[in-house]
Amino acid sequence: SQNDATLVDAMPDAMPAACADAIEVATSTPSRRTTCTGFDRVDGCASVGAEEVVFRWVVPATANYTISSTEVGTGIIRSTGRMNAACTATTTCPGLSQTPFTAGQVVYLVLESQAGCMTFDLLIEPT
Repeated sequence: SQNDATLVDAMPDAMPAACADAIEVATSTPSRRTTCTGFDRVDGCASVGAEEVVFRWVVPATANYTISSTEVGTGIIRSTGRMNAACTATTTCPGLSQTPFTAGQVVYLVLESQAGCMTFDLLIEPT
């Protein structure tokens, strides 16, 4: 779909530093954030140089989860990148992800602005 993207750079910028500053998110609780952070430590789902917000989510129960990032004001679902628990490798950037996760798994999620800054709602829900 038009919201899907493929990561080009598997070890961009300063991924471990980005994960160290990650914002904790909870399941089924929307998190409204802006990408106007002043940081570009992860190159992934948007153009190089795009500012991003990194989230840390600990999976509460083994199940399938839907991860969505919806741009406030437009309702457009944006790509959300996913990094492994060591913050050294990235996976795909789906606009809407329905993925199986294991209880206790640590997941880092990255949302980058497409152009300029963007305010969005991140939501992770069991499906």
